[in-house]
Parts: sequence; C-alpha cells; structure tokens
Amino acid sequence: MIKKLFISFTLTSVLSINAINIDALAVEKEEVATHIFNTDTFNTQAYRIPALLTTSSGVTYAGADVRFGGGADSPNNIDSGLIQSNNSGKSWMNTQFTFHFDDYPDQPTKNVTDSASTIDSQLVEGHNNRIFTFVDMFKSGIGYPNTEVGSGYTLLENKKYLRLTNNDNEEFYVKEGKVYDKNNKLTNFKVDNEFNLLKDNIKVSNIFYKNSTLTVDNTSFICMKYSDDNGKTWSSPEILNKNLKTDDMKFFGTSPGNGITIKNGKNKDRIVVPIYYTSTKSKTENAAVLFSDDNGQTWNRGETPNKNRIGGESKISESQIVEMPNGQLKMFSRTPGKTAISTSFDGGETWDPNVELIDELISDKNAGVQTSVINYSKKYNKKNIIIFSNPASYNRENGTIRIGQINNIGRYANGEPKYEIDWISKKAVFKGAFGYSSLTELPNHKIGILYEENHNQPSTNYLAFKSYTLEQLMNK
Repeated sequence: MIKKLFISFTLTSVLSINAINIDALAVEKEEVATHIFNTDTFNTQAYRIPALLTTSSGVTYAGADVRFGGGADSPNNIDSGLIQSNNSGKSWMNTQFTFHFDDYPDQPTKNVTDSASTIDSQLVEGHNNRIFTFVDMFKSGIGYPNTEVGSGYTLLENKKYLRLTNNDNEEFYVKEGKVYDKNNKLTNFKVDNEFNLLKDNIKVSNIFYKNSTLTVDNTSFICMKYSDDNGKTWSSPEILNKNLKTDDMKFFGTSPGNGITIKNGKNKDRIVVPIYYTSTKSKTENAAVLFSDDNGQTWNRGETPNKNRIGGESKISESQIVEMPNGQLKMFSRTPGKTAISTSFDGGETWDPNVELIDELISDKNAGVQTSVINYSKKYNKKNIIIFSNPASYNRENGTIRIGQINNIGRYANGEPKYEIDWISKKAVFKGAFGYSSLTELPNHKIGILYEENHNQPSTNYLAFKSYTLEQLMNK
C-alpha cells in the first residue's frame, strides 16, 4: 500500500523583486537536505532519476523511478512515482504512481529482469494548467541494453498500427482497440486504454507482460500522460512512437528531468521535450527534442545536433533545455568528461552546426552524466541568469550548483543574437558520491534541487531535496 508522505521544515522567503542585488541581502542559514523519497514513501529500498517541476499555479511536483527490484535500470520492476508540495517544498503529499505495472508485487526484492517497466520520467507544464509526464516504457525483459530496432508499429494501407506478436512469432496489429491478424481478420482479442489484453471482453493480461498471449515488440516506447486538475487524475497513457520513432532507431527515450514551454520569440508557447535515441545510422547516442504547438494534441521531432557533427565517442544524449531572452534555445547535453551545448534558432527543429564542448562544466570522464539546467525568473545585476547542476568531477561525486549569466556578445551570420554563458558562481551541494539531479525555481523563488546522494552504493534508498536562496548560491 502506498503511504502518504508529509515532511515539514522551515523555509524563509526571499524578497519578491524584479532584480536582485546579492550584496544587499543577508545570507540565510542553509537548511538540511530532506529525504522526500525514502523507504516509506513507496515501500521500496531503491529510487533513482529525480524530476522536479514548479507550475504557474504554485504547485511543485517531484517525480522518481520507484525501483522495487533494487537500483538497476530496466529490465527491472520499476514504476514511476510522484509527490507534490503546495508550499515551496515545506511539506510533501499526494503520493501516487503516474505509471504502474502490476506484474510483480510492489515490494522490495532483488533485480527482477523479466518485469515490465517505466523509467526516466520527465515533467513539463503546458497550457491551461495542463501538466505532462513522459517515461520510457519497456515490455518484460527489455531495457536499454537489449532493445531492438524498430518503431513497434506496422504499416498497413498507409497507416501505422501498434504491432503485437504471439509465442509463434505471428504478427497481429491493434486498430481502434481491436486486434487483427496479419490477414486483416478480426480476432477475439482487444487492447484497452491501459494496455490490458482482453479475450472475449475479459482481461487476461497486459501486452507488456511476459505471460501475455500477445505482446508488443522488444523495443523501447516513449509514453505520455497529462493532468488538467493538478495531478488528481491523469489521462490514459499514450505511446508516441507511431509518428516519431523511425524504423532505424533502437533506443528511443526521454531525457529525464523537465521540459519547457517557450515564453518568447517566434516559437512562443511551443512545448519542448528533450529526448535521445540510438540508430543503425550512427555509432553513438543522439539528443533531440519533441515539440508541440497545440498543447500536446500532436507532436513532432526535431533533428539531432549530433547529425554529421560530433559522432564517434563524443555522444550527446540526456539533455535539458533553457531559453535565451529572444526565445533561442540552448540544449545542455551529457557527453564524456564535459557538457555539450547546442543552439537552436527555430524552437528545436534544427540546430546550429557549432556544438560547444564546455570543459568548465566537468562531468564523468567515461560516459558523462545527466545534468539539470533551468531559467531563473529574476535578474542578477540586470542580467538574465540560468541555474545548472551536475556532479562536478570526472567521477560521479561533488554535486554542484552553478549560476550562469547570459551575455549578448554579438550576432551569428544569420543575424540572430549570439549569447554566451558566463559562469559567475558555483556552490557545493554534496561533496560525496552524487548522481542525477533536477532543479526547479520554487514559488518563493528559492532554487530547489532533488538529487541522488551516495550514488555509488548498490542501492540508492532515498532521494534528497534541498532549497537555496540565490544569495546562498552566490556566497562562495
């Protein structure tokens, strides 16, 4: 049974002003990190992959992988959990699963390699109070290492339908919830909105489960839900592969953390969701974005900044997005030893040929590590700033938050403003082992961070939350 979580500690609001002069403000005493995802929250001993989002209505959401089968990635018994705060992180409540499979019990065990799973949640606010959550979804026994090539859909009469197979490897497809065989003959099976398999209108399994008569392909799926009532209820899950994942792609997944909605420029109001994928057409991982101009009714995929550019070992994978003052986008991407920054002038559809590799934003030297970066609503010394976090070392340790000042240093050849980030401050969050993190600007204008602490342990049995005033981050 899921237990409600209620944690309380004292926060002090910063001044509500349009621009901040750090030297004029007294520095508050730093608060102690709180384990808002712990062994009691979802009755598990392993959490990973934090995601934070603060909405325009003043609600802060915290998401995480709820890993019942220990700390390992998929394939494993992993679901997606969410809690929320209505008071800038002072307390947390409304513990719920956003995505949940019940093929295995919700209790801590060793790694369960034949469970269905959802992993790597991402949160983003759209329009009209709509909140989106995205995850990677795998059938039983499948994860990033063994996902197979293909979209998971079959093309019939110029339309794509979700493909299913049986134990004899015979193909079927799903059309408007009904299951047809490859000869277009209607069967007595149906698939409902939660992917349950029905036989003669009776639920018999789920098309992501190992014991199902019919199952989806052995590949990866990006799945989306949304809520229009502050997380009280959620839409049915929607697989986004059909028009976005091509048949050359193998892994196709979210970049965990958060997406953005563009606030300025010609692509104002566009929802941007960072993803990454692998393909038979390249030797590396490729970052990209999904974008929607109609509040999530339809989605498109932009090209990758990696196209014919970096390649080889210099992959760019898990990414986060910030917006420049004119609506231009900067994508911060995971790459070995440093951080890659790409620039888009058209809302993520294409990317400038120059992908910067920033040595100052040091990262894991072997495979890189996920980073978090957000825009901050208030200016510092009359300049726009962004907030960045990652383990600032060649190993996964020394969790650090940096403040970057956005400077206009001229123009690109196409006439667009050219922005450069000046990293004016850095603050150690946790000096020990440190993994993934997620940032948000809280309603009281503090910067909240949810992060993996002691990440080198066999099982990460909690996620830690802490918040800082801007002056605390500037106080070196």
